[in-house]
Amino acid sequence: MAENLLQSIKGKRPEEIGREYIDILISRSLFQKSREGDQCVAMHNLVHDMARFVSAEFSLMLDGSDSQRLVSRTRYLACTNRGINAHDSFMQFQQLVSSENIVLRTFLSLKEPTRDLSKNKLVLPKTSAVKVLRVLSLACYQITSLDSSLANLISIRYLNLSGNGFKEIPDNTITSLPYLQTLLLADCSRLIRLPKDIVSLTHLQISIFMEHQ
Repeated sequence: MAENLLQSIKGKRPEEIGREYIDILISRSLFQKSREGDQCVAMHNLVHDMARFVSAEFSLMLDGSDSQRLVSRTRYLACTNRGINAHDSFMQFQQLVSSENIVLRTFLSLKEPTRDLSKNKLVLPKTSAVKVLRVLSLACYQITSLDSSLANLISIRYLNLSGNGFKEIPDNTITSLPYLQTLLLADCSRLIRLPKDIVSLTHLQISIFMEHQ
């Protein structure tokens, strides 16, 4: 949905169309249902290998500190960062978006929840790397503070800030993002305030879910 891959169908929401696409891919054995839950699907190994071969340098999965594999042609990036603490993972992301040589459309954090006590302030520079991002997931990056630089994500469609420790989202930030469709704030247990003008975003879907301990 965030990459404009869904064809519009009158009377149907994009989420419904996307679900139909997934069902078709499952029926043709390109995807399979995941053991992790009904909301997850997995790609068959052979299809996965073929997809990685075809996408080549345009799409990368990084594990650890091997960011040297990134090239100027990379557009879709997922980071697992196994064995790296939240602070180092966060600094790796900050370094990426500060570069004028890397122009990502998608950055996905696949980091697992952690009890890391680091405190990170998210500051997004006005670089090309930030301005063209459509999909950004910084889940579980131990972000404790957000500032007005969120408004620099002028092309963002999907923003996942779940599992972080910030208390508020500043005014005039996400409400100034014209294309934002999905905002995920699951398990942001310290969050007490959203922007006062957030109701003006009629096309935005917000998911806030708190895990019960």
